[in-house]
Amino acid sequence: MKSSPRFISVQLLLLLSVFIGCSKKSGYNEYIPEQLKQYSVFQEGSYWVYKNESTGMIDSSYLLKPPVYLYNDPVNDPPQNRYETCDIYFGGTFLLHSTTSTSDYLMSFKNASGSVCLYNNFQPGYTLDNDYYHSFMNLNYFDSLIINNKTFYHVMNTQYKSWNHQGDTTTYTYYLAKSIGLIKFTLDKNHQDTSWSILRYHVIL
Repeated sequence: MKSSPRFISVQLLLLLSVFIGCSKKSGYNEYIPEQLKQYSVFQEGSYWVYKNESTGMIDSSYLLKPPVYLYNDPVNDPPQNRYETCDIYFGGTFLLHSTTSTSDYLMSFKNASGSVCLYNNFQPGYTLDNDYYHSFMNLNYFDSLIINNKTFYHVMNTQYKSWNHQGDTTTYTYYLAKSIGLIKFTLDKNHQDTSWSILRYHVIL
């Protein structure tokens, strides 16, 4: 027995509805890349001690609790896609908070608002203009780097700049070592430098 054209159309419509419904329900998940986590995600009990290179002042940061993972649902319908982020909350008065997402790693300091310190592109010379008043660059990559008589390996050197209508500029320069995190940080605000470098640390991965 031949199906009528109308019946075939109804069958196709039902199949398409099921397919679209499944796609809408499932979506996809996007997770933080491993190379970003190696520089940014650490466990409770980790700590870092830094020295101000101008004044000799000592400051420190430590992890108050385990990393907090979040899965955001952006308003994309269909499908509902989930994007992973990881928040870390620091004790002490040097570092306050950091967020690692599927694309970047951002830090907030005691005397400086949050800035991007690493993107999921480790190619030296990589540049990203976030918008008219912000830019990011991978300045360098070091197989090894000595800071305060200690040798660190797989070090990313990055820079984030921001400026405003009045011509005020702020430049953040970072040195981040694999499996250790931040080992040196320089803040240049309107040509006034503040630089901190690591003295000792204990990292739990």
